[in-house]
Amino acid sequence: MRTMVRSQQASYTLSQLARAAHVGVETVRYYQRIGLMPVPDAAPGKAHRRYDGCHLDRLIFIRSAQSAGFALKDIVQLLGYERGNDRAAIQALVAQRLAALKAEEERLREAQAGLRGLLAMCERTPVGEACPIVGSFHLSPHEGS
Repeated sequence: MRTMVRSQQASYTLSQLARAAHVGVETVRYYQRIGLMPVPDAAPGKAHRRYDGCHLDRLIFIRSAQSAGFALKDIVQLLGYERGNDRAAIQALVAQRLAALKAEEERLREAQAGLRGLLAMCERTPVGEACPIVGSFHLSPHEGS
């Protein structure tokens, strides 16, 4: 996750901001509702709120953190820690995410091994007999319809 700082002088409408970050307008509005994205004050006499480069940086950070598997509640924490420059808390949260990824990786390896075994079993089943894969998932004939 690399943070790029853009000029605060850049000016975007909501739709321009969303487009620049490759998200939908409703995504930005949702992030604003839950407190992840600040809502800029409306300029007097202007029809649209204006967003700057800091808003774009924050939106890109949120999306990058999600891509790394962080939940929105974790992203709220990360953003809160950064304001206080609490590196130990940030590192702890990242270490937790790494541990969760390692556990998920092990679960996926086990699933792959199980599927390889099922595939081999199906390949050894004589033609005309039911493939054992569907039966191994305990699907009764009526559940699939």
